Amino acid sequence: MITSILTNLSNNAAVDGFPSWSPDGSMIAFDSDRDGNFEIYVMNANGAGQTNLSNNTAFDIFPDWGPLVSQPCPPNTHRDPATGACVPNPPTTPPVGGELLGVDITSLFVAGAFANSSWIIAITGLTAAGVVGFVLRKRIR
Repeated sequence: MITSILTNLSNNAAVDGFPSWSPDGSMIAFDSDRDGNFEIYVMNANGAGQTNLSNNTAFDIFPDWGPLVSQPCPPNTHRDPATGACVPNPPTTPPVGGELLGVDITSLFVAGAFANSSWIIAITGLTAAGVVGFVLRKRIR
C-alpha cells in the first residue's frame, strides 16, 4: 500500500495559490494575499526562504517559470520567447467604455470588468502551443 504525507509549506491564514515548480524542481513560485493584496512569492521546495518578489500595490497572480531561468519575471515585464529574457511590457492605450480594445502577444486590456476599474492581463510566457501563463493586475490611475 502506498501512502503519502501532505505538508502545508506556506502554513499561514492567507490565501496562497497557483503554485508553479521551477524547471529544476528546487523552488516553487506562488501567489499570496498575506500582506493585504496578492503578490508573487517564491520558496524553496521544502517551504523555507519564502520571499515576496513583486512587493507592490498591484494585483499580482499566476506566477510562471520560463525555460532555463532561475527566477520568474517581475511584474510589468514578460519573457521574450526568442531570448528568454525578462523585458518591459510595451506602452499601451488606456481602455474606454468597457470594451476589449486590442490584443497583441504581450497584453490584453479589459475595461469595466469590475465596477469603476480597469485591468491588465499580461502574458508571462509563450510557446508554439500558446500562452503558458498570465498575470491579472488592476491598473493604477
